[in-house]
Amino acid sequence: MLALALVVGAAQAADTPHLWVREYTGIALRPSGVIVDVATEARVPVMRFGGAIFNDTFAGAGARLAVSPAHLDLAARASFKPMDILPITVEGVYTSYWESPWGVYGRDEVPGQLGPDRRPAYEADIDYAAYALALSVSPTLQLKVGPVAAFTNVAMTWLRVRPAPAANPYVWEPYRGMVVAPDDRIIEHTSALLFDPFDGNDTPIFRIGAVLRGRTGHQTGDTTVMLGGITQWRPGRNAHDADFTLLVAPYLQDPDFRIGSPYFALLVSFQRVVPFTKVAR
Repeated sequence: MLALALVVGAAQAADTPHLWVREYTGIALRPSGVIVDVATEARVPVMRFGGAIFNDTFAGAGARLAVSPAHLDLAARASFKPMDILPITVEGVYTSYWESPWGVYGRDEVPGQLGPDRRPAYEADIDYAAYALALSVSPTLQLKVGPVAAFTNVAMTWLRVRPAPAANPYVWEPYRGMVVAPDDRIIEHTSALLFDPFDGNDTPIFRIGAVLRGRTGHQTGDTTVMLGGITQWRPGRNAHDADFTLLVAPYLQDPDFRIGSPYFALLVSFQRVVPFTKVAR
C-alpha cells in the first residue's frame, strides 16, 4: 500500500532546511487490511542548479512508524532527490508481527487461498509472533507534462524473518500478503499514468488514470500482478490539504485470489513542510 502514496502529488520542497512530515491511513480489501503510516525527515536543499529538473532537489534523513492489526514497523530512513524526477528512499526496518488471525505462520507451498480466509490457520494455532529485519531501496521516476502525470517505482527489499518455522520452508508474511522464505529478496513495482483536467493550477486536484502493480519473492516465486484504475482527489487548494486516492485493480496473476477478482484500496494522505525557523519557535 505504501507505493500508492507516490501518486499523491509531488513531494513538497523548500528553499531552506526544513522538516518534512507525511502521514497516511489506508484501507484495503482482497486482501483486507488497515494501516497507519507516519514518516518524518529533516531535509536540506542540495544541487539546486535550476533549469528543468534541478529546482526541488534535496537530501534528508529521519524515521518512519507504521502500525496495522498484524504488525508494527520501526524504520530509519534516508532520502535523496538528485533530480526533480528521481526521488530515492532507503530504509532499514525492524518489524514486529503479533500472534493474531492476521499474523505470521509457516507454509509448505506458495498457493493456498491465504487471503480470503485466515481463520482456519488461527484456529489450528499454527500462527506465531515473529520479527523481521529488512533493508529496502526504492527509486521512483516521475514526470509531469501539462495535465498528464506519470511515475514508475521499484522497491527492492532484503527481508529476514525470525524465528523461521521449524517444520515449514516458507512463511506467510502478512504486511505484503505473500509467501516468503525466511531469508528472501522481494521486488515490488508500481506504475501509474494519470490525467488532471485542471492541471493542479490553484485548483483542487482531480486525477484519474491507470495503474499497474506487481510483486514477486525471489525464493518462493510468489507473484502478483494487477492492472486497474486509480483516482486521486484533493478537495482543498493547498499542498498540505488531505489527498484521497482510490485504487480498483483486478488481478491478472495471484496464487491466492481468483484472477479478475478486484483489489480495492483507499488512501488518505497528508504532507507538510515546516521550515526549521518555525520548529525552533
